[in-house]
This record gives sequence, C-alpha cells and structure tokens, in this order.
Amino acid sequence: MDGSINHDMLGDWLHPTPAGAKAWAQAMEPLLSELMGDKSLDTDIPANTAIVPVSKLEQDSYNWWDRHAEALRIKDSLILK
Repeated sequence: MDGSINHDMLGDWLHPTPAGAKAWAQAMEPLLSELMGDKSLDTDIPANTAIVPVSKLEQDSYNWWDRHAEALRIKDSLILK
C-alpha cells in the first residue's frame, strides 16, 4: 500500500516470484470468474492456475517449441564471449 517492493512477491523488483504469482492469481480469479459468468475454479483455496504447465493451448501456425529453440540459438550466437 505504501509503494514499497515486497521481495517475497517480486524477487527481482519486476517479475513475480511463485508466491507473488500465486497471490496475484488468487486476487484476480474471483473477479475474472464473475465477469465471465463462471464459477470460481479455485479448489485449492487458494490455487494458482497460472503456473500449471501445458504444452499447447491452441492450434497455432507454428511449433512453439521449435520457435523457442530457434530464438535461444539466435540469442546464444549474439552473446559476446
């Protein structure tokens, strides 16, 4: 509330830690469920559905894993050694 950064929630001052992501998801899920006219799926009161890994959510025009590997290859080739 005072604008200070809680390092338990934002370890690098920008990205949420697992605890921060869980707290954010728990705060947002009830409102999002209400807005979507759906019932809350928060069965593990509270549960963070944002960190459940899935390999593919939809049919895209590209293979995400191949694209990611190519992006990493390019990144690694640009790093000064």
